[in-house]
Amino acid sequence: MFRHIFSSYSRFTYGYGVKKNAGIGLLTAAVVAVSNQGPQSWSDSELKKKPGWYQENVHRLENVVKKLSLYSFVEDSTVIEDAVDILQRVENVNNCEISWRLGRAFVEKANLLAYKAIEDRKELLEKAVVHLNKALQSESSKGVAGAHKWYAIALVLLKQVDKDNKHVKKAGKEIINHLETAVKLDPKDAFSNHFLGVQYFFCWKLSGFVENI
Repeated sequence: MFRHIFSSYSRFTYGYGVKKNAGIGLLTAAVVAVSNQGPQSWSDSELKKKPGWYQENVHRLENVVKKLSLYSFVEDSTVIEDAVDILQRVENVNNCEISWRLGRAFVEKANLLAYKAIEDRKELLEKAVVHLNKALQSESSKGVAGAHKWYAIALVLLKQVDKDNKHVKKAGKEIINHLETAVKLDPKDAFSNHFLGVQYFFCWKLSGFVENI
């Protein structure tokens, strides 16, 4: 696997490499460097020549990207905190795969908080929506199932804590559209299929309620 090194700022930052995983077109690695020489590629053996702290951070990022490629919720606070930390270091990279994983990390962090911590959950979910929307804006023509899936989930959870939030006031149809897209792009994802079914059910109940008023 090759690490791609990008021109950067005056501090340690991260780029990324591409690999197929579980049938979903996903990035599996991201790396970093201060360089004024433009894009380069390093093999594993070349990476081993870098300082220990550098190698450690590269492997941290690779591990985070891999774990946030799973279909289900991670539900591990240590993994999520590490994901937020490492992915925020590359949040300025205009890349869909990085952005949607950071958005997902914020969703999962909010989901792990106590139910009564409404304001903290709201803040995290609003951050999630921003990053997931950024991911959708930089999505390739092939589409990225994870971006649509987690954007929809973020809207659903945000609506639960703040139904009048500007992001969710008219999000009902939008949520379904994104879940339908996620399922179309990756029909093997049982969680996307389940979430879509739940939303269909809620919309059916709501339409029945409105008709009976």
